[in-house]
Amino acid sequence: QPVDLGGIPTDVQVDDFDGDGAIDAAFVLQQDSACTVLFGDGAGGFPAQRTFFFPNDATPSFLLKGDIDGDGDQDLLEYNGFSGGTIHTIINEGDRSFTTFAAQALNESAFLLAALGDLDGDNRADLVYAKRGVFSLADLVVRLGAGDGTFLPKAQQLPLSFNPAQLTITDMNGDDAPDALYVDFDLIRGTAVLLNQTPVAAPGAFALTSPPDGSTGLSLPKELAGWPSGEGEALVQWEPALGFAVRYTLTVAEDAALSQVVLQQGGLAKPRFVLPQGLLRPGRTYFWSVAATNSAGQTPALAGPFSFSTRFSADIDGDGVVGPGDLFLLLGSWGQPQP
Repeated sequence: QPVDLGGIPTDVQVDDFDGDGAIDAAFVLQQDSACTVLFGDGAGGFPAQRTFFFPNDATPSFLLKGDIDGDGDQDLLEYNGFSGGTIHTIINEGDRSFTTFAAQALNESAFLLAALGDLDGDNRADLVYAKRGVFSLADLVVRLGAGDGTFLPKAQQLPLSFNPAQLTITDMNGDDAPDALYVDFDLIRGTAVLLNQTPVAAPGAFALTSPPDGSTGLSLPKELAGWPSGEGEALVQWEPALGFAVRYTLTVAEDAALSQVVLQQGGLAKPRFVLPQGLLRPGRTYFWSVAATNSAGQTPALAGPFSFSTRFSADIDGDGVVGPGDLFLLLGSWGQPQP
């Protein structure tokens, strides 16, 4: 079914921008100096959308995606290769809202192509772009991400053997470190690869964060399966582990040795996971931990596993049992209006 974007798109990026498991689409609209994100429903439809605008002097043509601030969400970057290399970063807050940063001038008079990728393994996307060189051939420039929506001054500038028509950041030799692949503008000399020389190490140390270890009284209503107030999602979170191509494996069990497993979910790219409804039962204690893995090894979370206890839906005072105290609270609030 057609969707009105409110303008003519010049580029598009697709990803799960809101973390609900469905693919979304982001379009840049040059004539309107805007970006529109369509949020998918997983069935081919886009029932919700969000549009935000760039400053009046922006003429966006191209759109890139990458985790610019290192929070696990895919952010956006727009640029116009014909306007001297001015960029705008659009930080994804993860809740279908975005923060647009002021323009950052790269001060490049012949800006050609750009790509995003984590080149140094710090979980923050870096900016790689090709610009016209001194002798008409292009140079490749690397600017490392600062993690705050901006990029640091040039970390490296390399001469290329020809002017590229396409530029991609991807792992070309299977070591988990992303490399640069570019294609000849005239399609005569084919393609070339610049291999990333950054050493690949096992994921760095990280800790579990939420729910805190020993949390008690976590509510599990019949419909909502959330905590601590019974509203929202049953979400476990941990710090991101530094490293290239890090994936996480979450284990939830009924014992501290993590042998009585109720859930084991691997291949997670983000440092958080929503536990499926119906997984946890009221009046139980659960233990959970996470391991981070890449091609160089595996790193378990510090000080794991953490534990949390769920309560019965009738355990109003959260003391772990259903008793007179709960009845007292219930009768004391009988007939009182809800806040």
